[in-house]
Amino acid sequence: MTTPPGYEPVPGGYSSQWGYQAQPPTFWLDPGPSLPRRSWQRRSRRPVIALSVVGAVLLAVLAVLALSVGVIRGLSFDADGQVAVDCETRTATVAGGGRIAAGDEVTIFAATGARLGSAKLVDLGSGPGARDCVLGFTVSDVDVVDGGYVVALGKVYSQTVTEDALRSGVVLRPV
Repeated sequence: MTTPPGYEPVPGGYSSQWGYQAQPPTFWLDPGPSLPRRSWQRRSRRPVIALSVVGAVLLAVLAVLALSVGVIRGLSFDADGQVAVDCETRTATVAGGGRIAAGDEVTIFAATGARLGSAKLVDLGSGPGARDCVLGFTVSDVDVVDGGYVVALGKVYSQTVTEDALRSGVVLRPV
């Protein structure tokens, strides 16, 4: 081992030309008595544990409740829609001679053919200066399915629609 210039080895370290002697670093404390435990830790340990357990149980209950509500609400929805009709006659004429009027049944089918719900058309009227008059329907608790939906107006008209269209209020124009 080479000695740096201006330093000469001495027992326990190096001595410089200015008389400085470096000691090896110490990374631990000298042994001594154990420190006393803080009294607030002894007094608050059980309440902190109890409050933590209660908080964890409450969070778990809220999580289960949120999941169950989400699952229940996600399995069905209310389908809304309107049918544009002539303002004078309050009916819509379908190609082939069929007519759609207030009181006709609206049935929603899954694309696979399963019947999901039905309702009657009701006259929603029109506002002043409106170009279209409409008949409306709301079918409650329509099951969520894959592949789309078919909305049938009586036995004279049907149209394929999406779930988003039914949720937001589809407008059917049978002409």
